Amino acid sequence: MLATTRAALDIIQNEIEPELQSLLDPEEREAFSRSILNHMAKARITRPGVTKDDLYGALACFLLVFVSCLPAAIPFFIFSQPHFALRVSNFLLIVLLFLVGQKWAQYAGTDRPDRGTAMVAIGLVLVGVAILLGG
Repeated sequence: MLATTRAALDIIQNEIEPELQSLLDPEEREAFSRSILNHMAKARITRPGVTKDDLYGALACFLLVFVSCLPAAIPFFIFSQPHFALRVSNFLLIVLLFLVGQKWAQYAGTDRPDRGTAMVAIGLVLVGVAILLGG
C-alpha cells in the first residue's frame, strides 16, 4: 500500500504545473499532493453514459444542420440544370447570410444593414473563390 501511495503522489507531483511547484517548499508540496490524493480517494467517479440531455443536444444539432442545409439543396430538386440550380442555391445562401448578419447585428446592438452587407461581402468572396476553383 505504501508503494502504491508513493507512486500516486509521484504522479500527482509530476502533473502539477512547474510554476505552482516553484511557489511551494518541499513540505508544502508533499502536503498539497497528499491533500489532492485524499480528495481523489473520496471522489465518486461515475461511468459516463448517454443522458437525455445528450440525446436532445444531438437532435438539436441534427435539426440545425439539416435546416441550414435545406435552402442550399432545394434548388437542385426543383431545377433540372445543375449549373442554374447551383447559382440559385448560391443566391439563396447569400440572402440568408444577409438575414443572419442583420439578426446578429440586432443581437450585438450594432448597425444592422452594415453587418448584413459585410456578411454578404464575405459570402460573395467565398462564392467567387469557389467559382474560380471550378464550382
